[in-house]
Amino acid sequence: PWVEEFENQFCRRMGHDFGIAMNSATSGLHASLLACGVGSGDEVISPGLTVVMDAYATLFCNATPIFADVEKDSWNIDPESVRRKITPKTKAVLAVSWLGLPSNLGELRKICDEFGLYLIDDSAETMPESDCLPPDWNAPDIRVFSFESKKHMPTGYN
Repeated sequence: PWVEEFENQFCRRMGHDFGIAMNSATSGLHASLLACGVGSGDEVISPGLTVVMDAYATLFCNATPIFADVEKDSWNIDPESVRRKITPKTKAVLAVSWLGLPSNLGELRKICDEFGLYLIDDSAETMPESDCLPPDWNAPDIRVFSFESKKHMPTGYN
């Protein structure tokens, strides 16, 4: 019951309708890609600057990670680089809102809609206050958070 209550309260605070607690953000990314139907032969575009777990989640689906350039000011995935990397095999874009700075999710949403792609945001390092959510906060199809001990809102023991 405690986990279900945590899921519900956290989702409300972050402006989402529902959520599922998992053992790690990596597992959440893997499950998200599977939920989007990513599998063998598919490609998932991710930023070239990120943690290796984003690529692992793609590889766990037997898909190929494709790395897009990042913006020089935010170090987040560059939407124009994403556009250039899209092929007929592309199934999803896995953005990473890096170091507390949300990616340009509105522009990524437009690109994903144009090409029929899923948009997943790895928000393991970005958890804004609920009253300060950016206008495009709900642009991703799926968002993954982390509560690991070195993240913005750790849980557990250090």
